[in-house]
Amino acid sequence: MGATLDIINADSGLSADKSRLNLFRGLAANFDKDITLNIDMTSIELDERYHTLNVMGWREFLNYAPIRKFIEGFNLEKANKEAMKAIGRPMDTKDGVRVKKALDADKKAGENANFIVMFMPRSEYDEGS
Repeated sequence: MGATLDIINADSGLSADKSRLNLFRGLAANFDKDITLNIDMTSIELDERYHTLNVMGWREFLNYAPIRKFIEGFNLEKANKEAMKAIGRPMDTKDGVRVKKALDADKKAGENANFIVMFMPRSEYDEGS
């Protein structure tokens, strides 16, 4: 089985709604086929990729609390990794530390926050000064 399919199958809250359970099982099976790519896709992109003709089903699946938590965990892991890389670069240390602190605070608070970090080579912004 796959990661999200295991989550859906283990969720006793879905057992009462068989049609939703079956929908989520089908979507999870597709999602798990290429999880490394699918984890960053939107409901529209997933619907187009798998030709399910059910954008709203994908949206509901991606926003289902256990699945959303699973995806957010990977997104937080990626953001943490990028912050750690930034800390290792001397020219980006201050920004990297600030992002790392924000990520750590988010992890403890459990809030649904998104961080976007863009690093530009120093020469690009020093020349304009």
